[in-house]
Amino acid sequence: MRPPRVPPPALTAPRPAKLPRARGAPPRRRRRVCVLFALPFSWLIATLLPLPAQHPPVPPPVPAAPPAAAPAAAHPADQVHEQGRIRVFYQTSGHHAVDAGDANANGVPDRVEDVLTQALAAQKLWIEALGFPDPLASPRFAGANRIHIYLRHRADLPTRRDRENKSPRALNGKAYSAVARHRLDGDPPGSGCLQIRISSSIRASRGQTIAHEYFHLIQYGAFWFRPAWLLEGTARWSEKGLGEGALGPLGAFEVWPPREEEIAVLSRLDYSAAPVFWNPLVHSLETGGDAPLPDNAAIRELQTWRYTDGQPVLKDPRLTGWRFMRRLFAELSAAGDAALREEGYTKWTLANQRSPRNDPHILRAIGRALGPDAGNPGQ
Repeated sequence: MRPPRVPPPALTAPRPAKLPRARGAPPRRRRRVCVLFALPFSWLIATLLPLPAQHPPVPPPVPAAPPAAAPAAAHPADQVHEQGRIRVFYQTSGHHAVDAGDANANGVPDRVEDVLTQALAAQKLWIEALGFPDPLASPRFAGANRIHIYLRHRADLPTRRDRENKSPRALNGKAYSAVARHRLDGDPPGSGCLQIRISSSIRASRGQTIAHEYFHLIQYGAFWFRPAWLLEGTARWSEKGLGEGALGPLGAFEVWPPREEEIAVLSRLDYSAAPVFWNPLVHSLETGGDAPLPDNAAIRELQTWRYTDGQPVLKDPRLTGWRFMRRLFAELSAAGDAALREEGYTKWTLANQRSPRNDPHILRAIGRALGPDAGNPGQ
């Protein structure tokens, strides 16, 4: 997810005021200026397996881009509710105030408790129960030892332009991919954190916003690729981890590897890549029905957790495709090393992470995660 788009600066400076020519001075020479405008051009490379032996000339390195903007340090009015490695910063009055309801009378607003509960549940599900990479253990996030969640008014959260209908889209949450140095008293010197901003009006028991953003932190720590069809598509798939049902809606994706016209469509998607591509793909792997979550201590503990309104935190002990996704994250990590070398990147700038040149590398990683027998998802 991206911060709001900033309009580009003007292409030309204001023309200075015209000065009168002194009497007897020679006439001014008029200069003709020819301006060449470069039109943006972007095509998805449809060539898949394998890459051609001869690569096109490598363009000049993309200039370094700043990391994703992180939220400012906690507001002086913030209060903190924390457990383990996760902290929730909230306010009870003013612009960012959360609903004050406190049914269990423990001094912490119920909505704050539920936000922390879902974040802890996502950590327990993905890291402890299913074995996905821990973002706080990623070399990319060296120095981060906690996750900070800031509850802020939705009007102050970033917006993004929807890739499919081109309209601005208000966000309920945003995860950041840079380590922030926001320490509280008692934290070790030099310690950092990973940050998430969540709308202060969110009711965690009614959705999976916090778990969705936590899954983004797993992605950011596991691999460098950042096309929306990969990040948002798999994060939308992940919402069934704690949510009801084993898998979301199924689209019309039929064949692996995808056809050229399907790749062209896929590259323009974000959240809808889940029903169009990811859900049908993982559905094809579960020939024996929906995949149950493993029967381990972490899952059994999650089944006892409740939100403050009594609803279960783990809605359904099934999740189609979790083994494949775990393999895919490992393959994407290795594919990033290959892409850095083969595409001639000098570093993983934000532009390089989002480049469509990465799509063939991602698709080959998917093929390796599927295995040598991958074929028609309908079979």
